[in-house]
Amino acid sequence: MIRTKDQIKKYFKDYIYGFIFNDIRNCIKAKANYTVALALLSYTDFLGGLINGTLGLQRESKNQFNKAIEYFEWNGDKNYYKNFQVKFKDVDFVEKNGDIYTLFRCGLAHEYFIKGDSLVHNNPDGYTDGEGKYYCNGCIDEDAGVQIIGEGSKKKIKITQ
Repeated sequence: MIRTKDQIKKYFKDYIYGFIFNDIRNCIKAKANYTVALALLSYTDFLGGLINGTLGLQRESKNQFNKAIEYFEWNGDKNYYKNFQVKFKDVDFVEKNGDIYTLFRCGLAHEYFIKGDSLVHNNPDGYTDGEGKYYCNGCIDEDAGVQIIGEGSKKKIKITQ
């Protein structure tokens, strides 16, 4: 069990910066965009498990994921991701409520696609502002990498590197 500051630092060096960081970087280089998205979502579960102390426990994935996104923010709003909700029609065409975990993590992990109506823009050359922010100039809002469409207003998830 990890208990000391030095053990935590070693764990992060070995696993976060060693395996996870390198896996993501290599998938980005290979232009494996969906793999990158799925890996980032899975690693969000992993980090939440470290925060909660529930890593490896069954049926804790959603709790772990939601714990991790408590530390994410959008334009300075620390509640944006944890309060993100949108109505969507699932494969059975029944309207449901969805959060980031349901739409993105479960959609990509179990169905290879984001659940509900969404727009994901992929340009093999990438659009960048020179600072590592990728976006589609002109097709969706400049600051959105993925856009969920629902309830008359557009919900956005920003993906940056």
